[in-house]
Parts: sequence; structure tokens; C-alpha cells
Amino acid sequence: MVPPSTTTIDVTGSLILPGGLDYFNYFLHDDFNKFVEFSKETLIDGTTCAVLTLICPPGISPAKLSKSFLSASEVNRPLCDFALRVGMCEIQETTLKEMEEMVRCLGIISFLVSRTFVHLSTLFFS
Repeated sequence: MVPPSTTTIDVTGSLILPGGLDYFNYFLHDDFNKFVEFSKETLIDGTTCAVLTLICPPGISPAKLSKSFLSASEVNRPLCDFALRVGMCEIQETTLKEMEEMVRCLGIISFLVSRTFVHLSTLFFS
């Protein structure tokens, strides 16, 4: 999902080299500022779009976390485009309803459920 405040540049008559797509990015729930720094570094490498997996720890609402991340992206604009995927440790009935809300309201269509995130949660969220 591209933030609405993304700058468009007119490159008519210019030579455009293809930008890279970086798919393997995993960010903990409070790392938006690290993503802004990451976006500066990726531009140097020629990456113009990143697919981020936002890891949601147990007990935190994936929808609220995603909204918070997207709101932060409008305030502190990253230097590359990004698509957001939400990574979760567990699926419950409320999580399924939130996933439907994220698809409908936020345009997030990619989700990853992995038991690996449980181990990350133990290391980083406790």
C-alpha cells in the first residue's frame, strides 16, 4: 500500500533504471523509525520498493498495529515505496475478523502466520 503522501516525480525524457524490490524485510511492532533509516540505505542500493512483514506479538491487535504503522508512514515518510504484510504468531476468531477489516479498510492483502514468530516474541517482547 503506497501512502497517500508519496511524492510523484515527472521523469519525461529521462533514462530510468529499474529499481529493485526487496521482499525479505521483517520489522518488530515498534520499529517504524528503523524502517525510515532502512529506506535511506535501500535507495543507495537501488531498491525502490520493499515488502515489509510487520511482526505482531501475541496479545496486540494486528489491525491497530497496522493502522499505527501506516499513520507513522504518513508523518515520517520513508524514501522508498512499500507494501505491508502482517506476520502473526497465532490465529483466533477475533484475529480473523481483524484480518477481514485490514483487507477491507487498509488494503492489506498479505498475511503470514508462523510459529517462528513465537520465538521472536519471547526474545524481543518479554
